[in-house]
Amino acid sequence: MGRAAGTRPARRRHRLVAETVTNEFHAIQCKLFAPHYRVQKGDIDSFFTASGKKPFTRRIIVATTNLWSDHAEDALRGQQPPVTKIDLFALENSIIDWASFQAARGSRPSAKEDAPAPISRPR
Repeated sequence: MGRAAGTRPARRRHRLVAETVTNEFHAIQCKLFAPHYRVQKGDIDSFFTASGKKPFTRRIIVATTNLWSDHAEDALRGQQPPVTKIDLFALENSIIDWASFQAARGSRPSAKEDAPAPISRPR
């Protein structure tokens, strides 16, 4: 159920690291896909590899689609550190007032900025 041959999904990836008030490090990957795109296991493998070691204690994947392949869903289960999935449904139904936000003029990343930056290890 992936994409048709010769087509590419509309997507962007951004990786972040958050330090909690308890000094834990959470790896976060934001995947900006078209709503009709189905996330494949290959879309999340590199994030798992980069964030699967210390110092990370939790991982979060935010995706702008609700569609996940069975292999991608299976890959989320039983991970250490654990993974939380935030999908389009969760974003749309959150208590955040999305209408109060707007993108800054000129905030769209260039093609070069579109490439994901590697996760850097906290000092």
